[in-house]
Amino acid sequence: MIRHTLQAALCIALSPLLVAQHTRPLSKPVLVSLPKGTQLNLVLLETISSFTARKGQAIRLAVATDLMAGGCVVIPVGYVVMVRTRSLV
Repeated sequence: MIRHTLQAALCIALSPLLVAQHTRPLSKPVLVSLPKGTQLNLVLLETISSFTARKGQAIRLAVATDLMAGGCVVIPVGYVVMVRTRSLV
């Protein structure tokens, strides 16, 4: 259930329009639209326990693999994402 809660929080936290970053610098940012349901591989940066977790708790995660779109890195590996728990089971 925590996985689904984190996924829901990420859907809210991440906008469908993101500024893309090419491997070579661009003079202007490029807007990229990601399809609904795009998955982001994340790793926990802290321990989560079902015994101590509480509603609204902030959790830090890091991007595990570059998110690519149109040949561009949209979200680079290592980018830190903050989410909050919405419900606990």
